[in-house]
Amino acid sequence: MKLTEVLGELKKFDGELNKLYGKRQKILTMKRITHTDKMTLQEIKDEETKMSTERKGKFILVEKEIERMKERIIENKLILMKKNEELGLNEKIIKIKMIRIELSKLMELVTNKSYIFSDELVDSIVDELELNERITELEDEKRKLDAEIQAINWNSSV
Repeated sequence: MKLTEVLGELKKFDGELNKLYGKRQKILTMKRITHTDKMTLQEIKDEETKMSTERKGKFILVEKEIERMKERIIENKLILMKKNEELGLNEKIIKIKMIRIELSKLMELVTNKSYIFSDELVDSIVDELELNERITELEDEKRKLDAEIQAINWNSSV
């Protein structure tokens, strides 16, 4: 199995886990039974007991599914972490994360206009500090790292 396939499985598992969390939430927030005037107090209690028992059973089943899914996710993440360490990907992954953060912050500086200074002054400061050039350099570095990581992911087996 290729690293890319393991990553795809992880995304699938994460999606399934989120659905299970939603399902579990829905079980406890389902509507109560609708009482009618014709129902006796005992019939109402019996119906509520039945619904309560059904909900508990469903909840327990979903809890078990959640635990199984979490175990699968942990297992796959550990496999990835070990393989990433073997291939030297951890450093690249950390670097690319830091580049993305830096790019985001620089883009905010360049695109957000100042309320104190004129647009021309802000633009001249951006030009003087060569922020656009820095953004271009970081984007190039990010693309290069992305390509390296993808190549390793596509060509490496777990």
